[in-house]
Amino acid sequence: MLNDLRYAVRSLRRSPAYTIVVVLTLGLGIGANTTAFSWMEGLVLNPFPLVREPSRLVTVKAKTSRGTADNFSYPAFAALMARTRTVDGLAAYQLNQFGLQTHADGGQAEPVFGVFATSNYFSVLGVKPALGRAFLPSDSVAGAGPVVVLGHSLWRHHFAADSAVIGRRIRLNGHEATVVGVAPPGFVGSFAALRFDLWVPVSSYDLLAGGPGALMSTHTWWLVTFGRLRPGSSMDQARVELDLVGQQVARDNPDLGIMSAAVEPFEGGNARRILAPTFTALLGVTALVMLIVCANLANLFLARASGRQREFAVRAAIGAGRGRIARQLLVECLALAAPGALLGIGLAAWGRDALAAIVPTTGSPVVLDTPLDLRVLAFAIALTLLAVLLFGLAPALRASRLDLTSRLKSGSPGSGTSRSRLRGAFVVVQIALSLVTVVSAALFVRTVRALERIDPGFRDGEHVLLVSTNFGFAGVRDGAQMRTTVDRLIDGVAGIPGVAAVAAADFVPMGLNCDQCGNWRVSVPGYSPRRDERMTADITHITPSYFSVMRIPIVRGRTMSQVDPARPSMRAIVVNETFAKRYFVGRDPIGAGVALGFAPEPNAVIVGVAHNVISALANVTEMSGAADPMFYLSYASDPQTSVTLHIRTAGDPFSVLSEVRRTFARVAPALAVVAPETLDEHASGAFALQRLGASVLGVLGAVALLLAALGLYGVTSYAVTQRTHEVGVRVALGASARQVLTLFLSDGFRLAAIGVVTGWIIALAMGRLLASQLYGVAPSDPATLAGTALLLSLVTLVANYVPARRATRVSPLIALRAD
Repeated sequence: MLNDLRYAVRSLRRSPAYTIVVVLTLGLGIGANTTAFSWMEGLVLNPFPLVREPSRLVTVKAKTSRGTADNFSYPAFAALMARTRTVDGLAAYQLNQFGLQTHADGGQAEPVFGVFATSNYFSVLGVKPALGRAFLPSDSVAGAGPVVVLGHSLWRHHFAADSAVIGRRIRLNGHEATVVGVAPPGFVGSFAALRFDLWVPVSSYDLLAGGPGALMSTHTWWLVTFGRLRPGSSMDQARVELDLVGQQVARDNPDLGIMSAAVEPFEGGNARRILAPTFTALLGVTALVMLIVCANLANLFLARASGRQREFAVRAAIGAGRGRIARQLLVECLALAAPGALLGIGLAAWGRDALAAIVPTTGSPVVLDTPLDLRVLAFAIALTLLAVLLFGLAPALRASRLDLTSRLKSGSPGSGTSRSRLRGAFVVVQIALSLVTVVSAALFVRTVRALERIDPGFRDGEHVLLVSTNFGFAGVRDGAQMRTTVDRLIDGVAGIPGVAAVAAADFVPMGLNCDQCGNWRVSVPGYSPRRDERMTADITHITPSYFSVMRIPIVRGRTMSQVDPARPSMRAIVVNETFAKRYFVGRDPIGAGVALGFAPEPNAVIVGVAHNVISALANVTEMSGAADPMFYLSYASDPQTSVTLHIRTAGDPFSVLSEVRRTFARVAPALAVVAPETLDEHASGAFALQRLGASVLGVLGAVALLLAALGLYGVTSYAVTQRTHEVGVRVALGASARQVLTLFLSDGFRLAAIGVVTGWIIALAMGRLLASQLYGVAPSDPATLAGTALLLSLVTLVANYVPARRATRVSPLIALRAD
């Protein structure tokens, strides 16, 4: 084997062009597949690498009279945790944004994303801090001051990786907190694809976020609950026990609003469900590209082997068996595959950063870390070995099958007239798989274009600047103070030259997800809910000019003030069209009463119906063209800590940003300006996954086309070389250049036609796998299939024409003297 390897290296050094082409082609295929697998591994298959036995974790949800709720109130969680036995250490958490001040002199708070968590959060996950300790039960007793565990990245960047940070006092949302630990590197939380910078005990919720009594409210369902199965316990046992325990809790505590509890496999949020279809599609397409690479390399290998037939014949004549020759050729393949694998791994390392660059920024702490761990490296090595077998085995076996007498007598490798059916078969495979790749890319591109044409409900978002802030960062909880500050900010910003209008709201529509969306229980007199129907609606708190700034049409009625003048005891609300159509079939919603929250009687009156606005597009499959039920409530009647100024400008929105910052500094110096962006930029995150698919698949489609063109060029070029004598005879007998050109072009188009038909069949099957990620285009769209076939036909024409044109210039005299 070592002798074979040394000979292979010497042989490849004598053919540098061939070696470079093979290594680059193989590296491209391995790099694309390893990159796609690392994305799938880091974001879908194993998003929590530091969590101990994640397969033993379970998610617990509440069963209510209106269906299954994702979250629990804290009292319901505490009652359930006290009685559970099959699940070891039921834990809970909720995401939150904090204002962090690390300096003793205060200053403006910096926004960071964090988590309120129960004291056993880290122990249930099986994660040990890198420094200090995790939470203790004593951290949650009455009177205990807030403590915090810092994320490793926050510790390095904001505290210079100082080990003396343990015991240090920092300020969160205007209150002092003591640092007790630092999370290990690589641990960013238990919510897949999101990164969190710190963790705070849930017992500090009232002080840092909710206000007095918020934690023990039975009406606030906010805690995501999970647990770890005890050794020997199964998922089915946990389901049975928690169902019974939930029923006992419901009987003993009817005010909690739950009927039972449901157990599901732990997912860590909905990111895995959302990301899995897209990354599965990408992994499937990169696999197709790898097959195209292998078919291309097999053709190159066959061409090289055909030029060495005399060498192989000499070897056979002096005693080398067929297996010995095949082994030599396979070792050459391995010698090429090793640097190709290294190049592929290097491309995969670059591809990790490329993913973060492709995905647009959002208001959520999205993290797309996909480390090249041992599983990814093992995948790259296994893929390399598989590629060697795919592109090397068949050509090696064919090259080792020799007609010894004829090969030893052959004087010119170009004088033969035999045609390689195997080479033609490889080209057909390349064309078919290239068509599938290009069709997949085209479907995603058309999906993005269809999504861009969706009516979001608002108009002219490119001229609306969004400037967010959070009163909680400064520890402000007083409703009157928040209301007054927002009014002063609106008045100040409205006076800036270039600003046409200003409004404020606590939620911005058309985001990547609806995590910041308020969702309230509603009860509509005269409407009978269907079985298991969840009577809820999204809510947005707004100031009076909101609809004019957003240019959202009021289709019926009017906008609202703080209260309805006709009924002062009732809050005035505007509902969207979906709300009106669902709950007021055949009835006029204007003037109708609605019970919001847990009010037993109507406490709000509908004064208007607004055009639908899409809240979020977390997943295309969830989009049916109609928005969810939503209502708008006056911000003045119910001030919220998180608020976003919507600033409509006559020109470039960012031209007024510096003045907006000065207005904040003058009116509310303690409030941070968070992530300014235009409304259109914000909305682009709604279909980030489809943009990602279109971008990556577009690149892969271009690569596949290039490889198919190279394959066609190689086959036609090889055919011209092998049939030089035949061409010379044809020309000597009177064949025209056009006839010679047609001879070779017809062969190329015959292979292309077979490949296109085969590719169509595969593309129809592939389309079904992509269907969940498509919108506005059918997986079997005739225009897409016809367009890609036409594109491949043009590529076929170009790839065949260049070598075929060379055949028309063959001199009859030289050809007839070739032998």
